[in-house]
Amino acid sequence: MKRPMLNVKVGNMNKETQDKMRARPTIRFHRTSPYTGKSGFMDLPINLDEVRGWQEGELIQNVWPFLTDDEREFIFSGYQPGEFEKAMIYGTLENEIKKSN
Repeated sequence: MKRPMLNVKVGNMNKETQDKMRARPTIRFHRTSPYTGKSGFMDLPINLDEVRGWQEGELIQNVWPFLTDDEREFIFSGYQPGEFEKAMIYGTLENEIKKSN
């Protein structure tokens, strides 16, 4: 999957480090949900060097370990918080129903 072009070390971080990372200037990400087709945005505390690193192949969880799973999923795929799980559950159920018929 090609990573989207955006315009704009894994480890356990303590709360103080997480708070410092979240206090940084933000970049606004506009994405369209593949689940609902609705557009949305998030203002996230990241910088362009990190975006470039991710676009060049660094793992998203290594680049932004301080973001939540929902925030990283939004950057990666456009799913809004909670949608990824719903899409996987319903997608799996639909596939199981198709197989049984």
